[in-house]
Amino acid sequence: MEAAAFLKGNAVELNPNVPISLAILRDAQKRHVPSIEEISKFLYELTQAGITMHELYLKRVPGGFYSESADTFVGHAAQAGQATLLKRGRFQFSNKWLRLCVDIVLEELSSNPDRMKTLLVAAKYDAFDLLATIAGIATRVPDETPI
Repeated sequence: MEAAAFLKGNAVELNPNVPISLAILRDAQKRHVPSIEEISKFLYELTQAGITMHELYLKRVPGGFYSESADTFVGHAAQAGQATLLKRGRFQFSNKWLRLCVDIVLEELSSNPDRMKTLLVAAKYDAFDLLATIAGIATRVPDETPI
């Protein structure tokens, strides 16, 4: 089935923390250090693909997009000492925060696999890539590590 047809017939509504976590994990897998603007652009692209997110605060700004939801999520990581601000507004996340992102994605996968499948299709993210990312992070940070 073509992705656009699949998405059209499978509309979902998500908590923004799920796709934000997915964006952070995808960037971690690529060894890319994301910015809030890049995460916001990812959220915008998902909305264009038909994914709706409750309480998503997203607006166009010069040079791209800004999501208050992404800013808040990253801000919580920084306040907890789990994200470091680098040059040009990019954030390096700790392994513990990446593990939290894994837990958020796994919780969504466990509670609603169909909704997660729709998100992965919209994000053009291969499920095997997600599993490889999760496995890599899980080996660095065991379950019992408190955040």
